[in-house]
Amino acid sequence: LTDQTNHRVKLSSLRGEPVAVTFLYTRCPVATACPMTTAKFSRLSSILAQKGFGKLLVVTVDPEHDTPAVLADYGKKAGADPSRWKFLTGDPKAVADVASSFGVLYYPDHGQVVHGQAVAVVDPEGRLSSIYYGESWEPEHILRDLEKARKG
Repeated sequence: LTDQTNHRVKLSSLRGEPVAVTFLYTRCPVATACPMTTAKFSRLSSILAQKGFGKLLVVTVDPEHDTPAVLADYGKKAGADPSRWKFLTGDPKAVADVASSFGVLYYPDHGQVVHGQAVAVVDPEGRLSSIYYGESWEPEHILRDLEKARKG
């Protein structure tokens, strides 16, 4: 996929660091969905910056609208450091393949994108370590899982 700085990103290129991955879209109107996930990732990003490890990936479920420029603006508003926190888009099929590999399904519906919510932690070797579906996770849960994945 392509990040907000227009660079290609593969999950395998992030090996050596634990990574948290989530899915959202920038025009999401549901306060308890994408905007809440962004706020939680913002908190998590601040903690990881202090601790000096971990990466965050956000994959859009609206690749037709969420171009690298749109994602860059969204990320800037969220306070994202692109070296730690990447927002990804790409060809719709490639995005769908990535989402389905994490068990996230989505579809357009009357100008919105209905999608499952999920946050996954991938260990430094690229293996799925944990995954949360829905909105009942907190940054501290993901931090704990990232630390556990980091230690192996």
